[in-house]
Amino acid sequence: MNLVIDGSFDEINLSIFKEKELVYDLFVSSSYTHSKILVGILDFALKSLDVDIAEIKNVYVCIGPGRYTSLRVVLSTIKGIFFERLKYIYTVNRLDLMAANINRIDKPFRVVCKTSPSIIYCADYINKNGIVSRISSMQRIEKEDFETEKPNKESLTKNIFLINPKQISKIELEKLTPIY
Repeated sequence: MNLVIDGSFDEINLSIFKEKELVYDLFVSSSYTHSKILVGILDFALKSLDVDIAEIKNVYVCIGPGRYTSLRVVLSTIKGIFFERLKYIYTVNRLDLMAANINRIDKPFRVVCKTSPSIIYCADYINKNGIVSRISSMQRIEKEDFETEKPNKESLTKNIFLINPKQISKIELEKLTPIY
């Protein structure tokens, strides 16, 4: 089983795959902080599938860009839960997750993520044969004031396997760090 989790902003999105087949997807927007609900959400998902945590063989986690506290809570929780079980974890960029949910084929497009009132991150992508690849480096732009579109309130983690595998990094769990 593969667990994919993104908690880089106010929402938590969790997907579970058997190999690459989506078997569970949960998107939670809550007034509670991630620290109060994350473990309960994971426990609920596993119980719903009648799956033991030991059956999770791979964990994919979004490392940002995103909000400082949201990222820290999610990454710390993942480290705590899987410290004794997994040596390696897979990391994915929030922009890559967003790009995998855009259905533009064979035409370059840009994804923009606003992380604070004055900071945005952006990167350019192309979707070839159903696989999304980043075609530019991620850029951090600081500006006094700018407008961006509001993000869609939908699952991003369900399309992780549409991201070019070269953009997903395998790292030691203890070296898990966020992109703010």
